[in-house]
Amino acid sequence: MSRVESAIRIGLKYNEAINKHNLEALSELITVDCILESSGPPPMGTTFSGKPELTKFWQNYFEASPGVRIELEDISSLGFKCIMRWHYDFPEKGEESVNLRGVDILELKQGLICKIWSYVKG
Repeated sequence: MSRVESAIRIGLKYNEAINKHNLEALSELITVDCILESSGPPPMGTTFSGKPELTKFWQNYFEASPGVRIELEDISSLGFKCIMRWHYDFPEKGEESVNLRGVDILELKQGLICKIWSYVKG
């Protein structure tokens, strides 16, 4: 399998794990020192480092947004990077529905995600 195909498969697995709120699957997809640069709060977002921090971030995210489902609009790869354009529409707890579009860029190292950049159009 080529690096391009492998990166796209990892991106699809990542998105599936997010949609299933599967912390174990997410943990298996990332390196122990993975870095996530989230999109919020604006303008620079927040950086999370290491598997425990990312797992806690996702756990909090799923608890705050139990209905979240990310629909991919496009996915492509540059070998060691996977680019995913997405949108989602979900109700926040106690708030009106949120509709966002954005892009995640995943950097891969030895078949695992080592860095995640998340950007929101807004």
